[in-house]
Amino acid sequence: MKKASEKRGRGRPRTHWTGIYLTLLPHQVDAVNAWIERQDESDLTRQEAIRRLVERGLVNETKRTKGKS
Repeated sequence: MKKASEKRGRGRPRTHWTGIYLTLLPHQVDAVNAWIERQDESDLTRQEAIRRLVERGLVNETKRTKGKS
């Protein structure tokens, strides 16, 4: 248990996220939106969709590079 004399840090607690700014061309935004519509989740945000698409791309890239060895 914390002592009453211990001071808490100010502000929001740190997270382990790195924020990035991403610029997409209109046709890329349309493609992401179309991908979102094909998913079974009605509450899927564009941010989460982009995270999932990046993850899928990275997994596929790893599989391709391992298959070439």
